[in-house]
Amino acid sequence: MPMQAHGKPTILRRQPHQAAAVAASLLGALMALLAVGACSNERQTVTFAVSGMTCDGCAKAIREELMRVEGVESVAVAFKTKSATIRFDPSKASPAKLARLINGLGYKADRYKANPGPRPTGTSPKAGRPEVGRPPPE
Repeated sequence: MPMQAHGKPTILRRQPHQAAAVAASLLGALMALLAVGACSNERQTVTFAVSGMTCDGCAKAIREELMRVEGVESVAVAFKTKSATIRFDPSKASPAKLARLINGLGYKADRYKANPGPRPTGTSPKAGRPEVGRPPPE
């Protein structure tokens, strides 16, 4: 902050036309940020374990039906691994809706749980509590 000769800070005053330019610049930046947020719909991917498939034809039928759902962008159904992975727009579809569709076709869709990632050394999977006989992590 600029200082006066007496050691007290000075207040910088802008001319009215400068204040308007700064306000317009800030408003433009804010509107650009909002536009980017509105246009970048996050896509979601869900994977289901699908039981009841007996052949590759079953996988093909499930895939074709899922691709008809509004908001679904891609589908991979594998008879060999008994799984279905779907990428979709969450504003138009949901994991529950997709599971209901699979179940409605006569199969059973169970959502895979997300991998929780590595856990700290010396902790148990139960709420991160220290394992018995091990010192707590430092």
